[in-house]
Amino acid sequence: MNDWGGVLIILVIVLLSWDRERSWIVRELDDEIRAGTITKAEYGIVASYWRRIATQWKALSRHGVQHARGVRRLHQLATELAFRKHRLHGERDTRRSEEEVALLRGEIKALRAQTTNW
Repeated sequence: MNDWGGVLIILVIVLLSWDRERSWIVRELDDEIRAGTITKAEYGIVASYWRRIATQWKALSRHGVQHARGVRRLHQLATELAFRKHRLHGERDTRRSEEEVALLRGEIKALRAQTTNW
């Protein structure tokens, strides 16, 4: 039973971490829809780990490796944007982070412009 207790504790920690990350993504990317950085559909996908995985598999099976890589990269950039924006709340000197946020927004917009039907 002790071995399973440790596994259960780790599982709970993982689930709590996913929930915390999801809340950051939801909160920080909400205004990115209005700004045109991501679409509402992308926002719904990025906010869920399982939806990101499903969308990437769907892209791979329907459109091939290159498209799946683009979808995966979009998800990575969007989650990174959310985490960078979250980090901004606790920083004193925000200039560097604000520049990083602007760069991430630009990368996302450029990636979305390269392809359609994400």
